[in-house]
Amino acid sequence: LLHEAFIWKQLHHPNITPFLGLPSIDGLPHLMSPFMQNGTADDFVKLNPKVNRVQLLVQITQGLEYMHTRDPPIIHGDLKANNILVSEDGSACLSDFGLSRTYVKTNSLDTTLATSCQPTSAPGITMAYHANFRWGSPEVLLEGMHRTPASDIYSLGRLKVEVS
Repeated sequence: LLHEAFIWKQLHHPNITPFLGLPSIDGLPHLMSPFMQNGTADDFVKLNPKVNRVQLLVQITQGLEYMHTRDPPIIHGDLKANNILVSEDGSACLSDFGLSRTYVKTNSLDTTLATSCQPTSAPGITMAYHANFRWGSPEVLLEGMHRTPASDIYSLGRLKVEVS
């Protein structure tokens, strides 16, 4: 949770679910965000068949672009429709940053670094064991491969099929 909070609190964009804090409840930390009345994108499009799905996808893409154009870029790492929340006004907001990582490109080697809050903060950490087979890019599903912005773009393509 500390890693997720560390990444999430850096992100401020209309298409990223706002981070409100990390309160302790009964001695356990809990991530806190605003209540998103319309639930997840997958539920929202099922309950609202006439919703402008292209607009939702544009908003998701804008949130992802914001993450990828930061310095250093942040890779979401778990992009799928049930990790997109829909606000009261119908805006898509990226959420669930538990697999997100800072991305650093050195020479010809792409490296996904964990932040210092991550217990295993070794450079080049492999995240393949966390990859979801339905949304994960082929290179991430292969052992020893690292997530890159391109991995998120692959997952975005899968998400577009899911939301369409």
